[in-house]
Amino acid sequence: MLDHLGVIDGQYVKPTGANAPSWRSSPLARLSLEIRSRITALRLRCTSYYVRRWKISPPVPAPHTAEIIRATKALYEDIYTAFGNGDLAPVRDRLAPGFHDTLSQHIRERRPDTTRQWRLERYVGEPRVAAKAAKEAAKAAKRDANGMLQAIVRIRSVQSLVTVARKRTWDRARRTTSVEYFVVQKKIRHSRVDPDWQAWGAAQESTPERIAYEAALRDARMEEQTRRQAAGEV
Repeated sequence: MLDHLGVIDGQYVKPTGANAPSWRSSPLARLSLEIRSRITALRLRCTSYYVRRWKISPPVPAPHTAEIIRATKALYEDIYTAFGNGDLAPVRDRLAPGFHDTLSQHIRERRPDTTRQWRLERYVGEPRVAAKAAKEAAKAAKRDANGMLQAIVRIRSVQSLVTVARKRTWDRARRTTSVEYFVVQKKIRHSRVDPDWQAWGAAQESTPERIAYEAALRDARMEEQTRRQAAGEV
C-alpha cells in the first residue's frame, strides 16, 4: 500500500562538483542555489516535524543519524553482495518492490555462463545523510495513520567487481570509486513504525535543471488544488 510513495517530495540533494554552478564563473547562480538549499531543507524539516508530531499518535521520533548510517551500510553491503552473486532471495524482504524488480532485471540480462563477485573495498569517508523526511500516505485518524520515514544517504566507496566464466576464466577485478545516493525507508502502518529499514533505491543530485522542473510541478499541483477548491470539488 505504501510502496507507491517513492522518494518523498521536497527532499533535496545538494549538487556537487560539475553539477553545481561555480562561485567564480556563475556567482549569482551559485548564491541562488545555496539560498534554495537552505530554504528547502528548512521547509522539509518543518513539514516532517509536523507529520511526525501532529499527524500521528503517538508522535514518531525522528530517526537518529547514527541509526540511519548503520542501517544503510548494512543494507548497502548485503544487497550489492547478493546482487553480485545473482541471488536476491537473502535480501528480498529488505528491498522495496521497485528496487527488487530493477535489480532482478539486471540479473536476467547477464550472460548465463558467467557469475559475478562484488566486493566493497572501503568507504571513502563516512557515509552521510543528505536528506531525511516523513510523509503521511493519506488522511486518516491520528491513531491509524500510514506513512513513511525516509532518508537519502551519500555513499562514496571503492568497489571491485570480478566476472567469472564457467570455463574457469575470469576478468581481472575492476576497481572503481563511486558516489551514490542510497535511499532507505521505514514504513508507518496504523501509527506503528516498522522496526527495520528497507532499501528503496537510488536518488540523483538536485541539479539546477531538476530543481526548476520539480518547482514547476509543485506550482502546477498547487494551482490545480486551488482551482478544485474554488470549484467545490474538494
